[in-house]
Amino acid sequence: MQGTRLCVASLCSTGTAGIPPAVLPLPPSVPPLVGAASLVQGLTALTFASEAYDVRRGDRVLVHTVAGGLGL
Repeated sequence: MQGTRLCVASLCSTGTAGIPPAVLPLPPSVPPLVGAASLVQGLTALTFASEAYDVRRGDRVLVHTVAGGLGL
């Protein structure tokens, strides 16, 4: 879709890792810096949850103050 703003997260900026990037549409009401910061914070929370503990169906998880140092 031409003109659609996107947030893109990739584990490899050159595309050689064989892992496709996450591409999410950015709503018009969200400024680009907020969209980028939110994506980084969300990926930080996901990485922590998957590496610190194997979260399974039925588990309760509280993500508290996960920040990527971007001032949000």
